[in-house]
Amino acid sequence: MTATAGGTATSPPVPSTTCAACELAIEAHCPQVAQAVVVGDSRPYLVALLVLDPEAGGDVPAAVAAGMRAANATLSRAEQVRAFEILNDAWPPGGELVTLTMKVRRRPVLRAYADRIDALYAEK
Repeated sequence: MTATAGGTATSPPVPSTTCAACELAIEAHCPQVAQAVVVGDSRPYLVALLVLDPEAGGDVPAAVAAGMRAANATLSRAEQVRAFEILNDAWPPGGELVTLTMKVRRRPVLRAYADRIDALYAEK
């Protein structure tokens, strides 16, 4: 179980995967997103790092913003993502940040993007 700094608990469907429900909702409503990492443990609210599908076309920022609104509408208030950043990085399979089966390695992602995560909280 994950808790925000305000003490609100979020319950992902897989206990060992923090914020899995939020990540699944984002990926379901944002087809342009290849990977989503939601962060919020011991923080006041949830934020997300988004890696785009390399074949995503069109007005991607607007489509992702609309998809994020749709994803948030399916989640409880405590599980809603308040801020997100679209990363211009690629996470190749079998790399440092994702496995060969494209599962996100959370700890390396949190370390590699710590400054961007902190910036998402500083913006609010």
